[in-house]
Amino acid sequence: PTRSRLQGLNIQFALGGWCPICGEVETDRHFVWDCPVKPTVWCTMASRFLAQPSLLSYDHFWINPVNKLQVSGIQGASFEVVVACTFLAIWQ
Repeated sequence: PTRSRLQGLNIQFALGGWCPICGEVETDRHFVWDCPVKPTVWCTMASRFLAQPSLLSYDHFWINPVNKLQVSGIQGASFEVVVACTFLAIWQ
């Protein structure tokens, strides 16, 4: 959960809902995409695991795109699995 979500639940340790990395409000979008360190993470993931890395956008995480991005370099892995592993790495 992001800090803004925890704050909405009145969790005391949420530290006001601010991102500990850049100081902006930590919304879901900020946590996943907008924080200044996240473009490097997503660019690295896309260039290593996607057939067309330049097509990756925030919308691919929340909207079911008609043309799903194709994974390359990992036999049997889906786009969803690659993204889930990246989310886990970011969250940890």
